[in-house]
Amino acid sequence: MAKVVVKVVEGKCQGGYHKIGDAFEIDCKDALTPGGMCLGAWGSVFPYVMVLLCDGEFYWSHNKKRTRVSCGDPKGITLEVSRRAGMSPCPNECRHGPDIVRNSTPHTAPTRGTIDPRPNS
Repeated sequence: MAKVVVKVVEGKCQGGYHKIGDAFEIDCKDALTPGGMCLGAWGSVFPYVMVLLCDGEFYWSHNKKRTRVSCGDPKGITLEVSRRAGMSPCPNECRHGPDIVRNSTPHTAPTRGTIDPRPNS
């Protein structure tokens, strides 16, 4: 069963909710938001979490199963979203199928949400 880890890797949380090193694990078994993650951070990472739970990839990232996303607050934190190695995708959880996720176009990723816009970085 797929597990996705969201970790705070840079910055300072303007709301005081998160600090560097905080980590949250999400899996498709529970399908719940991670306890303790603020709504701003969750709103920023949710689309990326779903991509990984459905066995999708981030074509712009060197490691196709990991990317970095900034919080909606421009002075906020940077979160790393990654799929735990060795985990299989969620069965029957991806209602639209992995092909839609794999074939995502560049406009589906927020341009301000990516930390390093260079391809293959």
